[in-house]
Amino acid sequence: MPKSTPLLSTFNGGELTELLDGRLDLEKYGAGAATIENFLIRVQGPLARRGGTVFIAEVANNAQRVCLIKFQFSSTQSYVIEMGPLYMRFFINRGLLMSGSVPYQISHDYSEPQLMDSAGTLVPQYCQSGDIIFFAQGSHPPKKLSRFAATNWTFTNATIKGGPFQPI
Repeated sequence: MPKSTPLLSTFNGGELTELLDGRLDLEKYGAGAATIENFLIRVQGPLARRGGTVFIAEVANNAQRVCLIKFQFSSTQSYVIEMGPLYMRFFINRGLLMSGSVPYQISHDYSEPQLMDSAGTLVPQYCQSGDIIFFAQGSHPPKKLSRFAATNWTFTNATIKGGPFQPI
């Protein structure tokens, strides 16, 4: 007897766990897949290739590990911050932010071991609020990165007023 393969024309069921293997009684079973890798699922059903990456620039020192931090200033203006040991550089509009003919760069006081763990994960915790990113790292007082203009950023100690358990 010939084997028939059903037409799979939609994947908007997304990735299905192996716990659902063989569950033909579920409506989503026919619209899902075991693994969807490097594709975006469209609401209409088909898959679309995920966009690739673009090489913009070398890091300041490729002998040291760096982290990339997203900084969304407004709906039309966002940055990527290259945070390496003792420095930060900024990328905007698919390019390195320049000050004159040199890349705009500021310094901070996190060394490489204070910046990343052995797995390459950023150690300082951070949170953005408007045009400021607050950093917390165990061996340093709280810090803040403030944006005043495209090429005017400061990295200073953060003054915490009150605290979480102070009366209002």
